[in-house]
Amino acid sequence: MLDERFVIGLLSLSVVKATPIVLAALSGLVCERSGIINIGIEGMMLLSAFTGSLAAILSRSLGVGVIAGLLTGAVTGLFLAVLSIRYKADQIIGGTVINILAAGITSYFAVVIIDNNDLSGIGVLPTIRIPILSEIPIIGPILFARQPITLFMLVLVFGLHVALFYTPWGLRTRAIGEHPRAADTVGIHVNRMRYINTMIGGMLAGLGGVPLAGVGRQFRAGDDDRARVHWPSGHDLRQLAAHQRALHRAALRRV
Repeated sequence: MLDERFVIGLLSLSVVKATPIVLAALSGLVCERSGIINIGIEGMMLLSAFTGSLAAILSRSLGVGVIAGLLTGAVTGLFLAVLSIRYKADQIIGGTVINILAAGITSYFAVVIIDNNDLSGIGVLPTIRIPILSEIPIIGPILFARQPITLFMLVLVFGLHVALFYTPWGLRTRAIGEHPRAADTVGIHVNRMRYINTMIGGMLAGLGGVPLAGVGRQFRAGDDDRARVHWPSGHDLRQLAAHQRALHRAALRRV
């Protein structure tokens, strides 16, 4: 029979590792519902992982790192929106460009800026324990005693569903994605909403990318403290970028 501490530790690590994936999925959901196909999510996450870690290291502040990652995601989302809306570029090509650029840029600057200056991470985000809920056996430590990004992800899963299907913003978002001409006839500014929503999607991808390179580096059975997000080093970022390039080469071989 499995030990309770082992189960809690294993499931806690699963929740932490799922955080970037869920945020990336939510990013794709917002963009897709707005009529923008975003396959550049991986690139957005990679760029945000780099800028977020670099900002945190230079400023010695984890909060600054998170904000830098969010801003990077928003700017990258705006770049995709400009390519797709302003210049009518193929959305698949635009996303591919972001992925390839991100892999190259982060690999290069991780060596030039972080490794050559012997910079290192500054620690981990604090764990927040929600009163009462965190005391629930098994479920409490797994879901309600987590770092801020993970807690925000859990809330966002339900919050985004409510926003999309029960608010005016959600109705307009679905309208511009499914019937943009009909939305335009009732006074909805289709392109403006697509710009905004693609930037929101980029920010979600950026939030998922901020801790991506250092998620759960080590794990031991029953050691829940290991299931935490660590700020990445230059070596982590180069490994992540190399993995990204390998995925791109494999995808191109299948075409």
